[in-house]
Amino acid sequence: MIRFLLALTALMTTVQATTFPLDQASPENSALFERIHPLLLAEARTPVPPLSESNESWFWVNSHKIAQLLDAYEYSGDTVFLDAFVERMTGILQERYIHPTNPGTWSGWYHYQTQTHSYMVIHAGIVYYQPALRFVEFVTSDPALNEKYGLLAKIWLEDITQVSIPGWDRRGCWKEMSEDEGWYVKITQKPHPESHELIPEDDGLAGTSFAYNKLHEMLKGFLIAYRITGNEAFLDRVEKCARVFRRHWRVDDRHAEWYYREILGPWDYKSGRMGEGDTYFKGYIHPKGGYYSTDVGYVVDCYNHGIQFTRADIEKLIQTNVEFMYRGEDADPEYTNIDGSYKIYEEKSKQSWGQGSLWTSLAQFSPRIREMWKARIDRLNPGGYGYVRSMICYLLATSRPITWTPRHTKE
Repeated sequence: MIRFLLALTALMTTVQATTFPLDQASPENSALFERIHPLLLAEARTPVPPLSESNESWFWVNSHKIAQLLDAYEYSGDTVFLDAFVERMTGILQERYIHPTNPGTWSGWYHYQTQTHSYMVIHAGIVYYQPALRFVEFVTSDPALNEKYGLLAKIWLEDITQVSIPGWDRRGCWKEMSEDEGWYVKITQKPHPESHELIPEDDGLAGTSFAYNKLHEMLKGFLIAYRITGNEAFLDRVEKCARVFRRHWRVDDRHAEWYYREILGPWDYKSGRMGEGDTYFKGYIHPKGGYYSTDVGYVVDCYNHGIQFTRADIEKLIQTNVEFMYRGEDADPEYTNIDGSYKIYEEKSKQSWGQGSLWTSLAQFSPRIREMWKARIDRLNPGGYGYVRSMICYLLATSRPITWTPRHTKE
């Protein structure tokens, strides 16, 4: 606790730079931001719908709306975006189920319209840990923001780092695989929304290993928690999981690939014994190629904290994306999946399947990625879904210089 308070105090006494990327932006980029400024706020101010009346897209829609507000503040320094963020983040937290007798273990976003599963690590990562902790970083590094939002930032920080994250262990979701490796598994029970009694999770994969992209979204939140608090327990978990992930890469002279999820422990076997009998699932390349973009973003975050992944790993990912997966300017879509496969699905619900995407998180390192990203931005339909999110991500990421220097390692 003392280390936690010292780290927080140090952050609060750090004065943020007086300039923001928008202050030095090109006329073209300034005009782009001016165009999306009112759209960012308009999207944020739509009401947060009731979770109980929504499907899983509730998490993704809200995640995008709050993340783009934080990006807009980081790009412009305009605190109106933080005001809008707090309002929407508060609405999201109001939809969280709070257990009446054991809130530290069983609170969460469980009860929405789903047929197979409920609260997952990815949900915690995208609508709470990542956005709220980014907000805490902003607030604790600026005295003026701390004057206005310091108490709220402290409440969210303590809830996430001292209650919510440890709650995954209390639910039995952490599995030690060895001294150096570990992984998280899905919940096996959850509270009933009315009686609050624990009931079995209605999911054939309950208690099995989380898919990579699902866990990686939560672990990215752990990295921010580590930066703020200095608590190496968060770093230790990320390191143990990163070793598992990197060990399962398959690399050749043209590309790297990995499965959507892996058989990692006895909990993935129906017998409950490692290597004996049938498993609950098989390892496979998921046809929804966007999942791999999430994994690559996690690799970049780990690299920036000096964890597991090397420059050679990043270079192999760049090669995979811009050479192996790229289909050329006239192709639609422009990228194969991570394994080189390509398929058009007729089902409306699977329009994003069978293909890959540009791994924009690699823009930190690659001029070619930035060039391809700019070409995509120039083709976007201003009225299309995700236009605002795409634009602010591009503006913020490309405002930073290309560098191989890890951004968050300590001297």
